[in-house]
Amino acid sequence: MAAPRWKRAAYVGLPLAILVVLVAAGIRFSWFASFADPANGGWPWVEALSWIVGIGAGITSVVVLLVPRRGEIPQAPPPKPRHYSELLNRKHQFDALRKRLSTGPPGVVTVTGEAGIGKSMLVKTVLKTLREETSRPRVCCHTVVPHVRFDIQLLIEDIRRHAGLPAVAEDGESSLEVLTAALASAGQERLIIVIDAAQHLPRSGEDRYLDLQIDEAFDRIDTDRRHGVTVVLLSTELLQSKAGPRSWLKESASIRLSWLPHTEFDILLDRAGLTELRKNRTELRRQFQGNPGCIALMQARNELSDRKRGHEELMAPLGPTVTVPDLLRVTIEELREPHRKVVHALAACGTPVEDKTVVALLTGEVADVNVAAALTELTENRLVTRTSDDLYYLCVDDPAALLPPTGGDRKKLLKRAADELGKLLVAEPTGPDQLRLHLAQLQVLLAAERYEVAYDAIEVMVGFLAKWNCRLMLLDQREQLRGRLGDEIWEMLNDSELGALYSEKGCFPEADKAYGRALAYANKLGQPEVRTQIRANFAAMYWQEGKTDLAFSYYELARSDARAQGETEPLVQALLGLAACHRHWGQYDKAIARANEVLAVAGVEAAQVVKASLLLTRWYTETGDRPEARARLAAAQQAAAGNPRLELLCSDAEADVFLALRQLGPAKARAVETVEQALVLQDPVAVLQARTTLCMACLRTGDLGEAALHIEDAWRYRRLDRALIVLALRAVVTLGTDRDGARRLFGELAEQAESRIKSDLRDFGAHDMLGLAICGVLLDTDRKLDGAINAFDTSRTITQGADTVLLERLEFLVNLLEGHTRTPHRLEPVLEALSGTRTRPPE
Repeated sequence: MAAPRWKRAAYVGLPLAILVVLVAAGIRFSWFASFADPANGGWPWVEALSWIVGIGAGITSVVVLLVPRRGEIPQAPPPKPRHYSELLNRKHQFDALRKRLSTGPPGVVTVTGEAGIGKSMLVKTVLKTLREETSRPRVCCHTVVPHVRFDIQLLIEDIRRHAGLPAVAEDGESSLEVLTAALASAGQERLIIVIDAAQHLPRSGEDRYLDLQIDEAFDRIDTDRRHGVTVVLLSTELLQSKAGPRSWLKESASIRLSWLPHTEFDILLDRAGLTELRKNRTELRRQFQGNPGCIALMQARNELSDRKRGHEELMAPLGPTVTVPDLLRVTIEELREPHRKVVHALAACGTPVEDKTVVALLTGEVADVNVAAALTELTENRLVTRTSDDLYYLCVDDPAALLPPTGGDRKKLLKRAADELGKLLVAEPTGPDQLRLHLAQLQVLLAAERYEVAYDAIEVMVGFLAKWNCRLMLLDQREQLRGRLGDEIWEMLNDSELGALYSEKGCFPEADKAYGRALAYANKLGQPEVRTQIRANFAAMYWQEGKTDLAFSYYELARSDARAQGETEPLVQALLGLAACHRHWGQYDKAIARANEVLAVAGVEAAQVVKASLLLTRWYTETGDRPEARARLAAAQQAAAGNPRLELLCSDAEADVFLALRQLGPAKARAVETVEQALVLQDPVAVLQARTTLCMACLRTGDLGEAALHIEDAWRYRRLDRALIVLALRAVVTLGTDRDGARRLFGELAEQAESRIKSDLRDFGAHDMLGLAICGVLLDTDRKLDGAINAFDTSRTITQGADTVLLERLEFLVNLLEGHTRTPHRLEPVLEALSGTRTRPPE
């Protein structure tokens, strides 16, 4: 801080005045004559000089004592702090987090609470305390930006640097393999990775479900105890995993922040310069729900509003209960210009943008220099967030709520925003992240009620999102369009897509309604081709729901109509669906015939060729025709070349072929690659199948511990009554460590298998799993095993003994159970029955 003007004048004038006084005194008392009088010797002038030095030193000493040095100039009182360095009344949470980060186990800990409640301050204070102690952990911090995918590579780079490794791993290693290796190399020294705004980790349309790769990474960090890495997530809401209950999501690893008590609330009011509001502090605390973020916003209202407001005027627009988003809206309405317009521009964009985009939106209204100044001041007051890449955004769940009220200014601003975002779109996006601006523009168009243009924008994105398995990102937007397109054909097509999205999400009642609306439009409009496609979609929904009979009926209707109409796409979809139904019923000859029909359809797309070829690969594998299986796999791989999603399907099928051939090393290697690809491509079904293959391969090699780990990972992606083999393998691997737990799992397997049989008597896979479950439940008893033998016999009757490889795997699993029996040869009758069905001629 610069010294006042009178002090600067004193610093210059005082030495000059001293010099003038010394010279005058020297002349008056003839001191200088001594220097010119050699006759008197040296002592007189030395004495004179000592007088001069003494006087000068004395005056200088007084000056030094009385006049402060520049570094000691008294500073003006510091401005009232906007963000407080002290932690107020968070002792319980402070102690819990400090203990976890200093001496607790590594893994993942979540700090949750409303916006503004003090999550970041808690973590900063704990980290500051740890740095002042002897532990001094290494800390890395990241902030998740809305609509921008958090890359797993950031975690890997932090851990590799901590382990003394190059930040970037060598090519060819999968991300999760690199992460696991980095954790193993990290040692026990503490590394704390803080991820702020973690509520933005889930993608749009995915509710609170995390990206599969990030989810797997967190789970691996939390379950591996060989390292000292702790990830701290700061989130306004609890996160979820598509894989169900995860170790890192356990309640004991979550710290929740709530209201500040009265005393600390009053302290914050004083520090924010809002002492006048203390008159009704009890009511104010209740109104603000004890949230310190509300106090910070009240201070910002005073500093950035168009004019100063008294107590009554400050409180007038507030409701009986106020949240940070509520107060933020009021604060923005009261902002002076150009700050309010800058906020409105950012709200219109709805996604992080550069300052030049804001300038372009406000051209003709606000000068460039004023936009820059407003952005700086808004960022300092935490109304606007600035990323490390110099992008600006509003860190709120619904930026559109901060737009000006409905009117001409609003529509004009939204139109400008859509146009400016349109200039920034990536023409050929290579991943979901590059669709961020497309999605932002779509939201602007919806807010502007330009529904027809919004529908066109969706159609541009559909192909890309389908390729990346991210179609659910458009679910909410399609719902907003429903009933507003003004064209029955567009409404029909939109409802059909809504049905597919709800079906993919497992929301079958909503899917049924959407398809029903689409079918009604098709009948009304006289669109038989569209009706055929919708019937095929209905069939796919019923198949996913486990209603095979209904699926088969709708597939037959769609196949018949598509054949008559010459429509290729619904015909191929119906043939593939019929093939799957036939195999479900053990009718391998009919299933193979339908799949071959697909390959004979003229003009069939490469994706459908791959799917049909891979179905044939699996079915020829199950029936023991290995040469044909290899040939079909090669055809699929050739058609899939260059398409990552199709290559993933081929990789999964090849792992299963290796397993059937007992080539266990290649089977494991290919399955591991499949898991990594599936996580990158967000395909939980492929994750489940590949990990099931890994479990079976490990059981074959006797690695029971590793088998248990793989099936636990697969278990998380399983849906109820589906993939019964996963439940069966989990029960088998549990038998060696927890017989009671294994018996409960076998009981669950029996219940779910019986449920499927009740719905469909021809479900041969369910009969097999019922037989295995009965063996497990009765393993430690002396009860007869007739139920298991009958179940296996029923299954072989259905398949006519065609599933030779599946039967051999059943025998293998029953033999594993036999190895755990307390009574020798307990399961021998079952094994004899299975052996007999394998050699029995077809009836």
